[in-house]
Amino acid sequence: MDQSTKQTRQQSLPRQVTKTHFVFGPNIHPAMSASRSETIRLDTQDCYQGLITEDPATHLQIQQAKQIPVTGPVYVEGADIGDVLCVHIQNINLSTTGVFAIRPQTGIIGQDIRDQVVRVLPIKSNGLMLNKSISVPLQPVVGVIGVAPRHGEIETVYPGRHGGNMDTLEISTGARVYLPVQVKGALLSIGDVKASMGDGQIAGSGVETAAEITVRVDTLPGGKFSWPRVETKDAWVTITSASSVDQASRLAVSEMIRWLGQEKGLDFETAYMLVSISGALHISQWDNPLITARIVFPKSIAREIRSKSASSGRPIFLTTLPDISDESEDSPIEQKGTDTSSVESATASQTNERKEETPPQSSSGSLPRRRRRRPSASRRNTGRKKSIETAKEKPETGKDALLAKKPASVSSQVEASDKKPTKVPAEKDKEPGEKSKETASKPEFKKRAPKRRSTPRRTSTQQSSVGSSSNQQSNRPSAGKADDKKDGTANQTQSGESETAEEKKGG
Repeated sequence: MDQSTKQTRQQSLPRQVTKTHFVFGPNIHPAMSASRSETIRLDTQDCYQGLITEDPATHLQIQQAKQIPVTGPVYVEGADIGDVLCVHIQNINLSTTGVFAIRPQTGIIGQDIRDQVVRVLPIKSNGLMLNKSISVPLQPVVGVIGVAPRHGEIETVYPGRHGGNMDTLEISTGARVYLPVQVKGALLSIGDVKASMGDGQIAGSGVETAAEITVRVDTLPGGKFSWPRVETKDAWVTITSASSVDQASRLAVSEMIRWLGQEKGLDFETAYMLVSISGALHISQWDNPLITARIVFPKSIAREIRSKSASSGRPIFLTTLPDISDESEDSPIEQKGTDTSSVESATASQTNERKEETPPQSSSGSLPRRRRRRPSASRRNTGRKKSIETAKEKPETGKDALLAKKPASVSSQVEASDKKPTKVPAEKDKEPGEKSKETASKPEFKKRAPKRRSTPRRTSTQQSSVGSSSNQQSNRPSAGKADDKKDGTANQTQSGESETAEEKKGG
């Protein structure tokens, strides 16, 4: 073989990854970088890290292998947070031997196992030899496949939304595994291959072996995946994990209903009925730290469902308004006895007014938002004037109607009688000290004007006594007739006394 053919063959072979680690995390340094749609090869170890051989002395080391080694991580270019990483498993090349172990307190009936039993089984092309008389067909399965979580580190023995230790039969040759990307580059890692395994991993493990896995990586932007999904030639599979069987099964069913709604546009009730009738619920593993459940839905039924819009109902926004033709309104109407030219001019003026009233459209096609303005002072005044005019135009009723029927002289007399001015005493006539008391007392009362009498000039002592008597009267504005008589007699006695005093002086 010449050198040129060797170079072309090396270029066609996928690049190989051999680095192993034991946790999924965002801070692990990538073993290699792969571009979108690139095919790569990963060399994986068995879950016992290659420590178990045919030598019985090595079988005791099974207890030491507590973590599962995975190969990677692989940085996928173009994979961003929120995308979906599609891993197409093209080939699984198994090793020549596999290890199967039965241990106490491991598996569904681990409490019944007393002694550990380890067997190293030869792997051939036609099957797996359990003993000389029993041969089991090969069914290679990728036990661990996942991406890095967004926060913290997760050990490889745990399953979750990132993938991890799912131990699902459908993750085999030809399957496409969809994983939600949580960090930039995804950081894909693969390991824990089984040469053959029953559904549920009843004894806690399968035939553990090393392998070379050839995969093709690609990204789907903007996927709505919250849990890992698998697509095979014949089925759709949703995989979920939880601490109980009920919770894991509930999550798997809900995820399949969501998948049918996204792909086929089915509503919740229809998708739930379809999953209940045609779906199959399986438990992928029982004995790991978390229980993994899955729903398998046949693609033969999914193909018969006509795809519709998403049931969630994305809102449809109109970017442009539809053109509405006003031909029926703008066209001139011919009537008998009317001039067509006048009708045309009227319709033209109406269309011009309509154009002025319609607001201009924005560049995006939507109408601009109108601002509510406060009416000006002139508009408010005109509104008030109109209300006054309308009030004047209303027919007169009641007293106004009677006054309108009477002659002018009578009506003027009635109005004058209704509008008699109330006589208010001037400030000059008020006595001292009376003004301050009136302003202080509220509400104000009308006071009776005192009667003027022809009395002689009073002395200062008499004026002070009169002022005090007047203040007492002001505090009692509503006095009766008896009070008036008493005031009159008091004034008479005071005037008599003043007259006798003057006569004595004169004498």
